[in-house]
Amino acid sequence: RGKRGRPKKNKAPRSNIICCRVDVGPPQEDPLHLFHPCTCNIFHAKAQAALPSLRSDLARSKPVNNMFQLANVASIVLDPFWGDRRKELELLNKDSKHLTVLGLAHAIAAHRSSCYAFGMALKAAHGKRIVHPPLFPQYPGYHIESYYAQAIERLDQVPQNYDDSPANPTIIAMPLPFLRGETELEESDKAKIMVYTTFDSLAAQLNERPISAAIVLVWPDSMPSTVHLNRTMHALERHLQCGGTLDMYPPPYEEGRREAWHEIKRLCAEVVEVLTGPARGFDARVVDSYGTIGETVALGHPATSLGTSPRRGDCKYHPWQVAVYLNQLRKFAMNTLSLPHFFVKKRDKRDEEQGDDKDEGEKPPKKKTKMSRPDVMYLRDAKTERQKQSHLIKQKGKHYDPK
Repeated sequence: RGKRGRPKKNKAPRSNIICCRVDVGPPQEDPLHLFHPCTCNIFHAKAQAALPSLRSDLARSKPVNNMFQLANVASIVLDPFWGDRRKELELLNKDSKHLTVLGLAHAIAAHRSSCYAFGMALKAAHGKRIVHPPLFPQYPGYHIESYYAQAIERLDQVPQNYDDSPANPTIIAMPLPFLRGETELEESDKAKIMVYTTFDSLAAQLNERPISAAIVLVWPDSMPSTVHLNRTMHALERHLQCGGTLDMYPPPYEEGRREAWHEIKRLCAEVVEVLTGPARGFDARVVDSYGTIGETVALGHPATSLGTSPRRGDCKYHPWQVAVYLNQLRKFAMNTLSLPHFFVKKRDKRDEEQGDDKDEGEKPPKKKTKMSRPDVMYLRDAKTERQKQSHLIKQKGKHYDPK
């Protein structure tokens, strides 16, 4: 008879336990250590180099020197339980030790995609538990070993282009002739069309909108004033002071406005030179697709997408023309920006009968219909008519019975 009670567990060999565990070494030697002084291009620079999708100005401009500092910035900005004021105070704290699993996972994912040595170290430790030593002599409020293991497990769930402020789409600023594109094109969460009358109104609209890291500016077809241009440049710097992308494009080429078109092209080149100069300190990437045009236009350029005479006088462009121009711009800017496809809204039967040149608020009065008699022919009964006229008919005999 065997012994009663719980059977003893079979202890695994010591070698099997060791092979499923990776101990992180000193920070000067092991690239897996959060304090490792890595020399890749995302460190010893601003946090925007590693996490370009962050929209917080302080977070994008804060310098990071190792993976812990990068994880600290990501943890602060991506914390869903903190308000803007709390995040701002924590970002300004030089000795901040705040860390979350989500922020650490984003930092590891960003470091893995830009550093070969760190990527190879992660690949070698795949399927094993990474044991990270304590970071501080005192307890910071979390166990770094547990956080590191959870962050490694969540790497596949981290999106490549994370946006901590998804309500800020790419701004497409267009002049007044594109007015119908603002209301008659299908809306998208990735891009927002903003129509301006002058550069002064453009600056006012940019100052009212939340910060966006990508702006597409379509120049007007008339020369702007210097005062309005300076205000627009200050508004653009507000959005892109911590990095981003600014693409400048010309309006559709018109043969009747040839001289003004080329004059504004030279002005655009001067503005780009001022923005990208060393004295300005503008960190955003500026792509000039207007001032760089020479005697010939490149194939597929949006400037010639509507022909040489796209409209009559100062008329507004039709919605389909705006969609053609923006889709051509999307293809041309594919290397710098990711823009959605643009489609014209579907119109109901009433709008189709109303026509393209009439506004919805100005409906024509209904015409009064004339009353007309029906076009019919009456057939008379001959027998009934004879009975009505029987007293007038001459009798033809004594046996005649009119009934």
